[in-house]
Amino acid sequence: MVSREPIPSGTGKPTIWLAAAGVFLLLAGGMWYAWDQHQKRVEAEALRQEAQQQASEAQAKQRALEETERKTEIERQRNTELEAKRKAEAQRQPELEARRKADAEAQRKAALEAKRRAELEAKRKATLARQPDIVSHADFGTAQLQGADLRSANLQETDLRSAQLQAANLSFAQLQAANLSFAQLQGADLSFAQLQGADLSFANLQGAILTEAQLQEANLGGANLQGAILLEVKAVTASQIKRATNWRLAFYSDDFLAELDLPADHNETVEQKLAEIVKEKTIMP
Repeated sequence: MVSREPIPSGTGKPTIWLAAAGVFLLLAGGMWYAWDQHQKRVEAEALRQEAQQQASEAQAKQRALEETERKTEIERQRNTELEAKRKAEAQRQPELEARRKADAEAQRKAALEAKRRAELEAKRKATLARQPDIVSHADFGTAQLQGADLRSANLQETDLRSAQLQAANLSFAQLQAANLSFAQLQGADLSFAQLQGADLSFANLQGAILTEAQLQEANLGGANLQGAILLEVKAVTASQIKRATNWRLAFYSDDFLAELDLPADHNETVEQKLAEIVKEKTIMP
């Protein structure tokens, strides 16, 4: 049997205090650890939020930068397009100016043509008011008729071979089937003349006016057409014209130039050539 010695009085209190202190320290250590872990979590959350905010700000800056770059690219493209349009417009200016001049020239020619037609119509009416002379089938071979006024004269089938008709007025004359071969018709006015089937072979029509003359089946073989005016001639073919001499030095309507394979500026070129010919003759000794 184990004997128990009696505990001395006063020895139990320090042990209790030590135990209590140990418990306190343990609790304090646990609380400190918990508080430390809480602080670390708070700091981690703060760092996460800060990083998230920085990332958001970086994304916002990137989007702003991309938007600026996009706007800059759009502006650059717009400026490039505007510059291209400006250059294209500048390149088109000569063309537009040429077209404007061409339109103005066409209007000028149209006005001159209208004036010419009005004058011819007035002339036609005045001529028709006269009683035409009836001299058809007559023989005027080698006749001297320079400057004669034969307006609206009936000269059908008349023999005018080698007739001298320089500067004669034969406008509106009836010359169907007339023989005008070798006739001298320099500067004669044959506007509106009826020359269907007429023989004009080897006739000298230099500077003659045949505006709106009827030339159906007329023989122009060997005729001299230098400076002749054949505007709006009727019922004539390119092959008829090309049988004449110096046909490239005559004046034609714009629509007939294409049939003759002549350029659009043919009449202006002929005018210059004829002026040069006159000048050369003037200065010749």
